[in-house]
Amino acid sequence: MDYFVPHFGVDTDIAASLSNTKNAEVGLKHRITFPDEELPEERKLNYFVPHFGVDEDIATTQNSANWAEESTGRSFSIPEKGVSWGTNVQLESDLDREPLLSKEATPLLVH
Repeated sequence: MDYFVPHFGVDTDIAASLSNTKNAEVGLKHRITFPDEELPEERKLNYFVPHFGVDEDIATTQNSANWAEESTGRSFSIPEKGVSWGTNVQLESDLDREPLLSKEATPLLVH
């Protein structure tokens, strides 16, 4: 497909990153360089990754899930095909904002 794509200049985030990099290089009196050549295959794939056990946040979540299942007598399991949330789920993030489209006028929220 061949079509015109306008170019509006360098993205502001990229421009800020380049400016910050230049300022850091000047302040540290060190130029950041990146090699152009590819890394050797053994450096890409053949390195040791230590295993320090289950992450603390994961373990806490697993303990919380076990406690919830035991205290309610219900078990939580995800079907192999995944979960379909449907249209009846209201996320917490939806509670504090006004609807984008509505049949009725809603008062503006004060932020």
